[in-house]
Amino acid sequence: KRLFYFTGYRLKVLHWRGKALAGSTSFEPTESGLKQFRQYLLQTQNIPSKFLVDVIEEDFRIEKIPHVGIRDRKSVINRLIDRHYRSSKGYTHSEIIGREKQGRKDDIVLLGAMTNPHLVSPWLTLIEECEVQLSGIWSLPLISKNLLKKLKASSGVVLLISQQVNSNIRQTLFRDGKLLTSRQSIINQDINDISAI
Repeated sequence: KRLFYFTGYRLKVLHWRGKALAGSTSFEPTESGLKQFRQYLLQTQNIPSKFLVDVIEEDFRIEKIPHVGIRDRKSVINRLIDRHYRSSKGYTHSEIIGREKQGRKDDIVLLGAMTNPHLVSPWLTLIEECEVQLSGIWSLPLISKNLLKKLKASSGVVLLISQQVNSNIRQTLFRDGKLLTSRQSIINQDINDISAI
């Protein structure tokens, strides 16, 4: 299996054999880095791959909408996405995460989007040009809820803190296994050893 992992700057390619990491390589977002990535795509086996995104330029918000039928719900959600994330239309996520217990009993919707899709454009353009199939583009915060069962933390309020790169930490808040919000914060860019954090 192959996973393209984008952290907002460089692209890392991870190869897996079963559940074991078999190897990885990184590409810089420079002219020579993009050229090397193109050569890599053309010279390696063309297998369907996944694209995982973990960027600061990601926004999550909770909205309440009337409890209506599926077609009307899609229409309401599309209007909200258009209002909040017009320039990110192809990089959005929405899901019903609950329902109010009082009043009109509106649906509670999680909306999310990559607010600067231009970051991934050079990489996705090359992947498309080299005819590599993507089985999907996933956001790290959205798939991180799968960790909650392994951590035995599927109920109550859970703050999941993770660090993928030295200069950033991601804080993702869940309630009863449902994502409420997630953000990245820049930390300690001047130190090399982060083990004391």
